[in-house]
Amino acid sequence: MSGPVVNLEEYYPQALQCVNQLMDVQEIRHAFLSKELGNKQVRSLIDIASRASCLEELYAYILYKVGRDKNQHGWARAVPSDRAAGDGRTNVPLGERLIAATRHLLSKESMAGLTQKEKLMLLSRFFGYLYWRVTYEDFKGNNGAREQGNGQRNNSQQQARRGRNR
Repeated sequence: MSGPVVNLEEYYPQALQCVNQLMDVQEIRHAFLSKELGNKQVRSLIDIASRASCLEELYAYILYKVGRDKNQHGWARAVPSDRAAGDGRTNVPLGERLIAATRHLLSKESMAGLTQKEKLMLLSRFFGYLYWRVTYEDFKGNNGAREQGNGQRNNSQQQARRGRNR
């Protein structure tokens, strides 16, 4: 039997703040904007969080991604550690830093009463916010060039079609 339904909306601002703090670290922002990661990898975390049966399953998936990154340019890329972790390391793999950030978010006293499923739902929202931020940072870093490039490519494709139809 499940307990009362909790309105997770009250926790969304904390999740968004956590994403912003994470992305304000230059090395983390650059890691997420690298060709090895990008927003598709972040998007997959939304799905994994919504389908996982427990937090440890989600964390195991992230650590699996770290382990697969042999070149250490993506999930295993060294980024500054979270000083709050207190493990003495100055740099950690990005995946471990992401896990530390989510654990810190969920360790807040206000979230103590949430069930595993509710925490996973909140993390799914967290990864959604992260996806939005990575997408924005990618656009900002390209000064909108990708959007402009698509428009130019579409115009040239339209012109080519017109030439074939004549």
